[in-house]
Amino acid sequence: MARGVRQTDGGVSRATAILRRYPVTIAAVAVVVVCFALQWSTPLIPLLQRQGAAIAGGEWWRLFTSFFVQGSGWGQFAFNTAGLIILGAAVERVRGSMAWIATAVVAQVGTVGVASLWAPQAYDSGSSFVVGGLAGMLALARFSGPRAWVVTAAAYRVFFVTYLTGLAVAGPVAGAVTGSVVTGAVVALLLRSDLALWARYAVLGVTVAATAVLIVWRDPHGVAVALGMIVAIAWASVHPHVSLISGRSDARS
Repeated sequence: MARGVRQTDGGVSRATAILRRYPVTIAAVAVVVVCFALQWSTPLIPLLQRQGAAIAGGEWWRLFTSFFVQGSGWGQFAFNTAGLIILGAAVERVRGSMAWIATAVVAQVGTVGVASLWAPQAYDSGSSFVVGGLAGMLALARFSGPRAWVVTAAAYRVFFVTYLTGLAVAGPVAGAVTGSVVTGAVVALLLRSDLALWARYAVLGVTVAATAVLIVWRDPHGVAVALGMIVAIAWASVHPHVSLISGRSDARS
């Protein structure tokens, strides 16, 4: 019995430690999950989704609330939620909760603003602008977590930008092929180089190039990633102990 109690206490302690280390990520994911469940039986999507004309007409809350609903359904929900977990926890681990919040707010509000100017009559929703911001923040961070997590986070953000680039330029099939091929190459590069600095800069180069193409094609996700990078640079400039991507990771498998 005592052994069982110790095991239970250990599980509770571990859960508490995770909650204390990643409170913003956990809270954001929980809210998104709850809203996704509710959107099927309530008018959450029309109430919360973004539309430039509605925002200009005084419905300012749409600047923020489109994050909470996933108008395209299960695929969008699964992809965005995975990004919040993988990238969000990584950002919170290496930069802290306040940097997470700053990145999310700037990426969400700034990107919705730009998207509303580009297409004022368009309706859209989803957490991908925040995910894009987190991808941009992490792209310029020295993330030294567990090896598998470092590679997974790099793979997700590369797939995020390259899939969306292919999608914007040539459609969904091109997006899927481009994202899969480039991401596979990046994962192989990181593993074969043992997370070497030059390989990390190669990943950054891919991210920056794809982000630039997205912006040229007026895909707002490129704006989200760029804003995340800007926040990363600004955060490092006002926090002397924070370094941008440099040095070799001490991650271990």
